[in-house]
Amino acid sequence: MPRVVRVKQAAAIRRLIDYVRRCWLLKASVGPTRLSVSGRIRITNNGVESFHNTFSFHAFLEHLQEVTLSNMADVQRLHNPQIEKESQRKA
Repeated sequence: MPRVVRVKQAAAIRRLIDYVRRCWLLKASVGPTRLSVSGRIRITNNGVESFHNTFSFHAFLEHLQEVTLSNMADVQRLHNPQIEKESQRKA
């Protein structure tokens, strides 16, 4: 690559870095702490995208199955009061 091209690219990169520093890093309203996602749970400003990154469909289905079975057992106990809750038998 010719020296002239490298010099022009270096100048463009310096201008970009100066812009980022001036308009983003040094601004009190933004700054590096607001730009960094290090250690944060949500790493995007899009709540839906953040939800999809952390959502476990398998865990959701397991929980849904547990709730459904528990509710079905409650309905059976309503129809037949002699059936005890498992937690009552253990006590």
